[in-house]
Amino acid sequence: MGVPFLKEYSDYAGIVKRYLQNYNQLKVTILNLEDEKNAKIKMLEEYSIPIAKYGEQNGGKTVELNQTEAAADRRLKIKEEIETANTDIMEIKRLLGKLDRAINGLIDVEHKLIVGYFIEGKSWRDLGIEMYYTEKWAREKGNKAIHKIAFMMFGSAAQSQKLRFVFCG
Repeated sequence: MGVPFLKEYSDYAGIVKRYLQNYNQLKVTILNLEDEKNAKIKMLEEYSIPIAKYGEQNGGKTVELNQTEAAADRRLKIKEEIETANTDIMEIKRLLGKLDRAINGLIDVEHKLIVGYFIEGKSWRDLGIEMYYTEKWAREKGNKAIHKIAFMMFGSAAQSQKLRFVFCG
């Protein structure tokens, strides 16, 4: 996960918008990863490695693992999968924590717009009507809130982005 490699001309507001659009999916991803991790932990607790047998096995040039080695290898792979899940869970939780803090740092109107549009799935039109304003007003105020969130998440790099120019051609 994490923030993709950002060059000077990167669009921090666009990144925030994508995070907000995927907010609910990120929450579900955490639940699913935790469930999968717990299943693997349970599997690991119940997984046993047979005792190695020496003397009865044929010698020779074989690259295959014996039963004990294969079981030990499988155990190591399960442990690696658990660690990967832990890393993914921690990274997504960190991202959601930053996003939640930034959303909670908005003034009440902006907070309602961002939560309403991105998390609850309401339209700008419906949000404008709820707040006794126009759809255009709600959209513009929401876009300003996205830039505030970008600043709260990425600091001055997101704010100074407004001052940069990109020339194509």
